[in-house]
Amino acid sequence: MFSGAAFSFDHNWSETVTERLSWLTNVMAHRDASEQRRQPRRKPRRQLEYSVLPVTQIERQCLDNFIWANQKGAMLLPIWTDAQVLQSTAASGQAVVSIQTTTYDYDANGYLILWRDYQNYEAVKVQSLTSSAVTLTENLLSTWTPGTIVCPARLARMSQQVQGQQHAHEVRPYRFLFDVDEASPSTNRAATLSPNQYLSTDVFEAISEGGEVLDFSYEHGRFDIDFQVGAVAIDSGARPNPALIVPYKETFENRAQLSTWVGFLERRQGRRVPFWFPTWENDFQPVTIHNGVNGSIDYVSNGYADWINAANGRKDLAIIYLSNGQVYSAGHYQNVRITAATNNGNGTETINCPLNFVYDSDRPGLKLSFLRYCRLESDSIEIAWHTTTAATTRTAFRELLNVP
Repeated sequence: MFSGAAFSFDHNWSETVTERLSWLTNVMAHRDASEQRRQPRRKPRRQLEYSVLPVTQIERQCLDNFIWANQKGAMLLPIWTDAQVLQSTAASGQAVVSIQTTTYDYDANGYLILWRDYQNYEAVKVQSLTSSAVTLTENLLSTWTPGTIVCPARLARMSQQVQGQQHAHEVRPYRFLFDVDEASPSTNRAATLSPNQYLSTDVFEAISEGGEVLDFSYEHGRFDIDFQVGAVAIDSGARPNPALIVPYKETFENRAQLSTWVGFLERRQGRRVPFWFPTWENDFQPVTIHNGVNGSIDYVSNGYADWINAANGRKDLAIIYLSNGQVYSAGHYQNVRITAATNNGNGTETINCPLNFVYDSDRPGLKLSFLRYCRLESDSIEIAWHTTTAATTRTAFRELLNVP
């Protein structure tokens, strides 16, 4: 049994749990907008923010005393986002606990905690696990009946400042920030992905959600040389086009979706590893489609041929097959590179690109979307957990102009 301090006070689910994953990437930007990216830290740092609302006077006293005695040191932290209800008895003297582990934060050399309340719990180190059971390094001291809360636990440190609000005497909601021990990285909960690729680079096929206003921006990395007197010199020749900062939001309805998102982040390694991301917008309105290796698409004029004409950052296209405005299924699209564009002078333009599909009455529509070459805008990603199975993330992708 774990003999050190354990933070056994449960999260108040009227508030979200905020999980923050922070990689470390050195990005060296060049004058022509190309980048070199290096990763000094192999695994992300992880933070968890919990809200605790003591419901009795004794619990409030115990919590205050725990902070006083233990804020300075390491402690065992239950991962309340991964809590489950025990379905079968975990008997005293046995070392196996039957619990679902797929997509949950259990790893060998981590910990498992069985919990009834802040004063009645047992924490033991994990030796091994299968998809439906955890084997512990020691036998259990107590018998834990169905209905007991069970969840993984990690070594962590409480932040230097704990904040709270005093609404009245004995009514104090607390907000805690914990830094999870870097020596125990979380691996089991991340899905192992084999995404579709384009030009040997992952394609991220998810669609950013609507439903709220998300900010985007264009950013041009020009250099202004201004001595505060006289003319201002502007150096923009090496970087003729701006980069777009693309907002992204996703709500996860189950742990499988969350596991896929964590798997995606593992493949990105913060800002280091780029990926392709369709705009999922109608960037061209097709008129006529000519199939074949030397294919082409005639579309309603939108300025692409005159202003862009297959420039870096705007020469890759996602062709998405639609049925009643929806994608048929994952994989029902192809990614192609535009080789040239022509203004036909009659209200249409033509882009040249290889096409290998048949466009007929069985496919009532196409969505022609730019395929952006991106990386994460930030090394730090937040997940807001609303329950143990539902969460939301909001982040942004930075478009890269030097495409493969």
